[in-house]
Amino acid sequence: MYNRFPSIVEYQPYSICNANCAYCPVGSLNRIEKTKGEPISENVLKTLINRTKGKNIKKVNPHYNCEPLLAKNLTDQIRLWKIAHPNVVIDISTNGVFLTIDKVLELEDAGLDILELHYMGISKDYHENAMQTKFDKVKSNIEKVLELKRSKNLNMKMYIFSHRLKGASLNQWYEFGKEWKSKGADFVLGPLWNRAGWYGEDFEKKRKGFLKSIDPSPCSKPFQQIAVEFDGEVSLCSLDYSHKVKIGNIMDNTIEEIWNNSVMRKYQEGQNDINKLKKLDLCNDCIRGGRYYLDENKLTKLVNKEFTNKYSEFFYKKYLDVLDRV
Repeated sequence: MYNRFPSIVEYQPYSICNANCAYCPVGSLNRIEKTKGEPISENVLKTLINRTKGKNIKKVNPHYNCEPLLAKNLTDQIRLWKIAHPNVVIDISTNGVFLTIDKVLELEDAGLDILELHYMGISKDYHENAMQTKFDKVKSNIEKVLELKRSKNLNMKMYIFSHRLKGASLNQWYEFGKEWKSKGADFVLGPLWNRAGWYGEDFEKKRKGFLKSIDPSPCSKPFQQIAVEFDGEVSLCSLDYSHKVKIGNIMDNTIEEIWNNSVMRKYQEGQNDINKLKKLDLCNDCIRGGRYYLDENKLTKLVNKEFTNKYSEFFYKKYLDVLDRV
């Protein structure tokens, strides 16, 4: 049974990302292509919102392949979504460089529900090698907003998200999570993606963890989530960096027309047939969390385990040392 309309809207509130992560090509491509930084136009945004009115949209993610806090009108964008869809969950992911107390208060007032803090702060060198952003600045920014959340009792949920790469053990991530939970943040740890084959063999130099299968894994995105760039162009998902798969543009077609066209239907049907999936561009090379023995759910549970005594914790950390090989 196919959804006739997406339940999640991911879009690009701004055209570039300031970070230059070692495991994500967005920042590098922005620099190579000299992409001009600009917000989504008022016309494209209003068209996107108007074409979702009356539909059962459950979630809006204004962080598609960019740093959303670069958009000076981000709070206005969120307010427009909340007017059109009062019950929708709005979730942004930021690298924290431009995170300030004033900005968080603005986002809270606009109705932001979830603030994902993408941070790799095992150590200064680890973070800066991974994300190419200033460790001390990002750490300070995150600490300040978490204190703000506590002192002002903000409704907004905040959590830190990190990728498991080579160079850090599960015990280090466990201690990292314990530190930040004590400061008021939830912690999510996920395995590394290969960005739909973008990194080729170099991916093996970065990733940590065994894969369950060499076969591609079915994905829920073609059934749930539409990905819209700042100019209205629709991508298969955020991992189609070179725009291999042409879907449509919301300025030319309705979302129903785009979501139910032959290209989307091919990708939806392909998720249910391994032989078809192996022939789909992007999907056939994609390694996301579900292909790992230790997927995002398992990793997050492992590094968030809590203990009432130091002896139990001691033996658990020995267990993590063993699992670190998986």
